[in-house]
Amino acid sequence: MPVCTVSGTVRDNQGQVLASTKIVFERTGVFGQDSSVVIPRSVGVTSDAAGLITVDLYPGVYLATTIGIRGPARFAVGVPDAPSANLADIIDQYPAITSSVLSDAVEARDRAEAAADRVDLGALDAAVQATADDALATGFDREQTGLDVLAAEAARDAAFVNADVYADIETGRAAVADGGQFQVVTGDQ
Repeated sequence: MPVCTVSGTVRDNQGQVLASTKIVFERTGVFGQDSSVVIPRSVGVTSDAAGLITVDLYPGVYLATTIGIRGPARFAVGVPDAPSANLADIIDQYPAITSSVLSDAVEARDRAEAAADRVDLGALDAAVQATADDALATGFDREQTGLDVLAAEAARDAAFVNADVYADIETGRAAVADGGQFQVVTGDQ
């Protein structure tokens, strides 16, 4: 993308020449150049004793800031896709959409669409569904485990309730196989 040589006299809002004043131009958007994306950059220039500047800028919209003894001032500059431009003619102007700007925008759109097409939404949906199914199955497994624990506790309690009753521990141990259960009468009952 060719640059535009911008030149002119810098003045304040009272019409006074801004001599020896630094002006920083900051591009407000990215742009394509030779199949690459160029990030906005700042370009600084200092006016001469008569307030004149000359600066090379890529076409596009810039936010310009003056830095000098009269304090900062900000203004927009629309740099055209042309070999040169007068600063006074492009302040607060926006460049026309040229074929190169339009083709850069179309290329950027096409790259974004191609990137979006590479995302397989069907596979993503299937992965989300599989995860949900796994979570549901885990929940059912936990519920079944809880039921199994309750059944084991009930069987243990039933076995204890149905165990034979003996007068004392020694008699119970003698009558029951190792690991078996029995009950012993205690107290006044």
